[in-house]
Amino acid sequence: MKRINKFRGKTPDGKWVYGSLIQDTTDRGRLVTFIVPDLPSDCKAGNLWTAKMFKVDKNSVGQFTGCLDKHGNEVYEGDIVDAWSAGSHCTHGLIGFSCCGFYILLNGDNGPLGPWNLAPSQYTNLDEHLEIVGNVIDNPELVAGYMKWCTE
Repeated sequence: MKRINKFRGKTPDGKWVYGSLIQDTTDRGRLVTFIVPDLPSDCKAGNLWTAKMFKVDKNSVGQFTGCLDKHGNEVYEGDIVDAWSAGSHCTHGLIGFSCCGFYILLNGDNGPLGPWNLAPSQYTNLDEHLEIVGNVIDNPELVAGYMKWCTE
């Protein structure tokens, strides 16, 4: 399976942009994060800066998982999803990434239950088992419990 390197990030004016991720340091040593929607296929240092670049909040950046939800929407790291598997239902699972790949951090009655692996090749008809209901940037109220759990 070919891995898709696609990212999204939110601009200072509140618009989501999608494409390649570029990070650079300023002359003061601060990291600046950009999304480039149409990165040239022959990308070299000389022609990179001719591409349209959007400065984004580094905390809003999430990578495309390679999965689509049941409505055909791309699922990104930082999305909040409803998920189903073998008759069980998870409400407001949080899409994350670790060294082993993408996962859904499940919500249970007594707090987070732990992660389910998320991979396009793992299930047949995966798109029927996921529905995006929000994301951590636009809907922080949906993930307050996860954020507390992840930082403990």
